[in-house]
Amino acid sequence: MRHIILPARLDQEAVRQLALDMQNILQNSGVTIDGSAVEKIGLAGLQLLASALRSASSSSAISLTSASADLLRAAQMAGLSAALSLPLPLPHQSEERA
Repeated sequence: MRHIILPARLDQEAVRQLALDMQNILQNSGVTIDGSAVEKIGLAGLQLLASALRSASSSSAISLTSASADLLRAAQMAGLSAALSLPLPLPHQSEERA
C-alpha cells in the first residue's frame, strides 16, 4: 500500500499533479492519504478526494487519514464530510449549553 501526504496548499496546480499521481497508484495498489498538513484546500481538491474515494475498487483500497482542522472545516462547508468519510466537527461549547 502506498502513502500520499497532501501538501499544505491544495490549489488547482497541486490538484492536477495529485490527480496524475493517484491515477497511477490506484491502478496497481491501494493508497492511504494523509491530510494532516492541509492548511488550504479548494473545491477542486475536495472533489478529487471524494472522486478517488468513490471510484476505488476493492482491489485498490483508498483511505483518507489524519485530516487537519482546515480540511475538516472545508469538507463540512462544501457538504462533503460524509463523501470523504470524515467526522463532523464537535459543536462549539456555547451550542452545547443551549
